[in-house]
Amino acid sequence: MGYYFLTSFLRLGDISYLVYRKAKERSYYFEKKKKGREGWVINILMDTLFHTLFI
Repeated sequence: MGYYFLTSFLRLGDISYLVYRKAKERSYYFEKKKKGREGWVINILMDTLFHTLFI
């Protein structure tokens, strides 16, 4: 029971890390696309959103 819980928890962490990495790449793409303060704000918003969702 404990082993199954541990493996499922680790798998969930891997999935959330993959989603977070994709979101980071997308936010960097947005930052490159629209330079200046807007891309920076979007990057910080994406960071905080995914930190609150997955951490």
